[in-house]
Amino acid sequence: MENGIMENRILIEIRNDSDKKFVFDGDWLRTGEWKSDKTQAIEAESLSVIEFKSTEVKGVRGVAWYVDSEEKDVYFSLVFANPRLQEPTFACFVGLPPQDLKAELEHAPTLMQGQTYPSACGQYAWTSAKVGNLTVIKVTIFPGDFPRFVPPTAANMPEGKPAEESPSTNAEPSAPPLSQETGASAPAASTVTTVSTTNSAQEDEEAAKKVTEFFNQTRPKDAVDGLWSGFSTATKGG
Repeated sequence: MENGIMENRILIEIRNDSDKKFVFDGDWLRTGEWKSDKTQAIEAESLSVIEFKSTEVKGVRGVAWYVDSEEKDVYFSLVFANPRLQEPTFACFVGLPPQDLKAELEHAPTLMQGQTYPSACGQYAWTSAKVGNLTVIKVTIFPGDFPRFVPPTAANMPEGKPAEESPSTNAEPSAPPLSQETGASAPAASTVTTVSTTNSAQEDEEAAKKVTEFFNQTRPKDAVDGLWSGFSTATKGG
């Protein structure tokens, strides 16, 4: 208890039965903070626990995401809220991340104690084991093949208006404008290194610009350093 306010917590127990090891990639916390070590990996075929806490009036509220440690193309994303005066909400996603995690946070289902919430794909599920000042959620990730992030190319990018000119390849990516809602930045785009002046290289660069524009419009606005690391690693083949 701090300043007479009881600590508000949300504990997420993750049973990862898959062969994927997930490592922390980013978060966006509107209220609250990490109670557990966020750099702790979610090991394959093991049980892990992550936890958030808050002594604020609004309780805990935010999103977090992990990416598989090898190929960087399978994501484990979570949205969670444990407000003091309302029911807690939660949702998670394995495979491709949602286009807009902040929107998923606003529409996450309300937790009812003892109820299980299976995913539509059947590859993961969660159960609300306890609801209250300490809310406990048990997530199970089943073994199997998950949807993977595929780096964009000129061939698979949809037609659309041209993206704005990207920064110079010799310059560091600049921070995008701040969100009026949160005061937080949108994800930064990785620079594109031009290795030749062939038509193929130019098409790939245009594709990279388009996917950058797409994700800047949809990702959590406070994910400058986190989320894009997984995508940039995937597009570079690292």
